[in-house]
This record gives sequence, structure tokens and C-alpha cells, in this order.
Amino acid sequence: MKLIQYIILIILMSASFAGFSQDPQFSQSYNATQFVGPSFAGTSEGGRAMFNNRWHFPLTGLAYTTYSGSIDWVYKEKSGFGFLVQLDEQSNFRFATALTAGQYAFNIPLGLFNLSLGLQGSFYRQQYNYNKLLFPDQIDYKADIIYDTPQFFDYTPMPVKMYFDAASSILLYSKQMMIGVFGDHLTRPNISHTERNIREPIKTSLFLAYKY
Repeated sequence: MKLIQYIILIILMSASFAGFSQDPQFSQSYNATQFVGPSFAGTSEGGRAMFNNRWHFPLTGLAYTTYSGSIDWVYKEKSGFGFLVQLDEQSNFRFATALTAGQYAFNIPLGLFNLSLGLQGSFYRQQYNYNKLLFPDQIDYKADIIYDTPQFFDYTPMPVKMYFDAASSILLYSKQMMIGVFGDHLTRPNISHTERNIREPIKTSLFLAYKY
């Protein structure tokens, strides 16, 4: 049995997938279950609250920071409700994204397993601080000088962008294992801060855990 477990682990670690995303990720996903997918809402025996923080490159003065908090609870054994908030900021608020989301999950008992179907409605608010952006013509690399010259755009920038989005997940779990799939940005919203039409690609992720 141990040999089979190690073989499965090696196969999963050897698999290679291409990923293109700017969504934040947490390394300890077990401590950020609602971030993994809305199907986890209400999977605990009672209410649950979580707070997560990620802080990258603090000594550079341009830290990449993410704050995330969530609560969830079970209602009448088969329904779970959750609420998720998140703030992701880059380079001291040069670019920041705030997320507010509501989650619902329906639990279906299947003998030793449970199947949880989750839905999520999200509201995003993205903001650029154009006054803090630097462009190549402002930097003198030889003299090591940054010039505070005014910048002109050939389009009308939108410092603030707000939009709605949706996500869904499926989770099959027992006391010993779980496996599921998560799909986000299902509405493919326009995320451009200009007059262009740039659609957010759909994000899909597969998660698997086994307790031994």
C-alpha cells in the first residue's frame, strides 16, 4: 500500500502543466480552504474563521503583499455558506486588487464519501496608481538618476476598474482523502484599464490530498 502511495506521489510531482495567471496563491492551501474553492464552505463541523497573509520581498521597499480572510458555517447539515475578502497589493499600492465573495456549497452524502458542489459570486475592484509608475524614458541608467518628468498617454487610463465574476468547484472527500476541481473567472470579465477589450482567461485547478 505504501508503494502505491509513493508511486502516485511521484506521478503527480512529475506532471508538468503550463500556467499563466496573476492571481495570488498560498503555499499552505490547507489553511486557506475557501480560497481553494467554494466547495469547502460548511465542510467543518461548526463555524470556522481563517486569516492568511503573504509578504514577499519586504526588504526591497516594493513588497508584494496579500491579505485574505474568510468565514464559513454549515446550515442544516447539507448546506454551507461562506464569505471571503482579499486584498492583493503590488509595489506599495502601485497596483491593488480587492475581492469580496459570497459562497454556497451543497453537500451530498455518498456512503463513505461526501460530494460538495460549490458556487461563488465575486466582486473585484482593481486600482492603478499612475503617479507611481516609472517608464524607461524617466530612467538614466548611466547616471543612476530617475527623472520626475510628466507622462502623456495616447488613451484615457481608468485608475479604477470594478467588475463581477463567478466561480465554481466540485469536491469529493472522506475522512482519509479528498479530490476536486476549481474553475474561476467563468464570466471572463473585461479587465483592461484602457479602452481595449482584454478578457480574463478562465482559471482551472485540480487539488488532491491523502491522509496516511
